[in-house]
Amino acid sequence: MRKDGGEEEQAALPLLGSTGYAVQGRMQTARAATTTLTRAAASRSAVLSALPSSSPFALASPHRSYATKPNDATQEMQEKQLRLSEKMGRMKQGMGSLSVNIIFANHIRPAEGRVLPADATFADKRKYAWFDMQNWGYSLWTRYGWRKLLGANWYKQFEERTLAAYQAMNQALAVGNYDRLRQYAATPVVDAIKAQRTRKLQGLRLSWKLHRVVEQEIVCARQQEIFKKDEYVGQAVVRFVTEQSLEVRDPQGRRVGTGSHDRPETVTEYCIFQRDMWRPDDNWMCIKRQARETDTLANPADQP
Repeated sequence: MRKDGGEEEQAALPLLGSTGYAVQGRMQTARAATTTLTRAAASRSAVLSALPSSSPFALASPHRSYATKPNDATQEMQEKQLRLSEKMGRMKQGMGSLSVNIIFANHIRPAEGRVLPADATFADKRKYAWFDMQNWGYSLWTRYGWRKLLGANWYKQFEERTLAAYQAMNQALAVGNYDRLRQYAATPVVDAIKAQRTRKLQGLRLSWKLHRVVEQEIVCARQQEIFKKDEYVGQAVVRFVTEQSLEVRDPQGRRVGTGSHDRPETVTEYCIFQRDMWRPDDNWMCIKRQARETDTLANPADQP
């Protein structure tokens, strides 16, 4: 029958004579030293863990730097948007809508001019004029910074990109071409267009056509430092004034409504575009379509 390790050692030691007793003594001494060291280490860990975090002897907690964060674009965007929301004090939205509703380029002056109340004083008119002048100055300065950062031809590329995005959004609403739209619009925008098409346009065939671009202008440009120093996110509100037409036909091919490609209509619409300014490979994405004109004097925290 096989004996355990201790009995085997005891059986072998008599064969070694006095040498065996010496080896046995050394082995017992080594075991005692190992036990003592193990107990000392456990005691030290317990003592250090009980110290306050401010103590210089406290164990350092693991820290994740910016460089070690998960390489997940969606999670990174949510973290940046959450940080921006905290900086601006706008925690009205839930976590699910943070990436959708946080708009800091929110000064959209009515295209037809402001209609002031009949009892508006000269001081009220001066305030409106001052806010509009501030928006013009902020937007001009922001665009100047983008020109230095992105190059002298940045605005031409911006116009081409935003117009392509505008066309892709309308085409997606008409024919459901979502694959192309995802190149130009954020996921919430794509989902909203998909829901609008599914809810209102079942059984109908649509045909959208852009006849002419009357105006394509940035009405508000802003940038915010979000995650760390010198890393900015830029937003630009673009006013599109276009001549376009939309034909709607039923499954039998009969036209529904008054829309016709022979009679284009003038449409004014605001879209908000965003990009990470510190990333050279990033591009402008639409984060809000059909934004509404706002009055920042009536409600400074108003969202387009």
